[in-house]
Amino acid sequence: MSHARLAPGARPSRVRTLAVVCAALALLVPAHAAPLYAPVRVIVALAVPPPTAAAGDPRAEQAATAQAQDALVASAKRRGARELARARALPLLVLEVDRAALADLARDPLVAALEEDRLARPALGTSAARIGAPQVWAG
Repeated sequence: MSHARLAPGARPSRVRTLAVVCAALALLVPAHAAPLYAPVRVIVALAVPPPTAAAGDPRAEQAATAQAQDALVASAKRRGARELARARALPLLVLEVDRAALADLARDPLVAALEEDRLARPALGTSAARIGAPQVWAG
């Protein structure tokens, strides 16, 4: 299940980048098969507001990311979710949430994109070209 939308003021390229990072994290964070009644693991890309400090200040951006992560975790916990992991430098979280609360979580204004965390095979036919591997191999 995938829900992606642009947050107010978000640039499409940033949302696409976060979606690619979510897909990459889905390969890194192990997922386990669970019965339908069990909670589902999701990778959440946050719609982080721009930092109020000087633009491009990494500390301000990290503080804004941490603040958005904390706010979403607090909101998600009220829905019965549990935080499993968070990225320090990227606006990403891994949560475990009941399937019934999944749609509600996807509508949260802090959520830019949401992807179910499940095993997937790498698509090297497209990813190798995307990262410039053929040029490296030719060299």
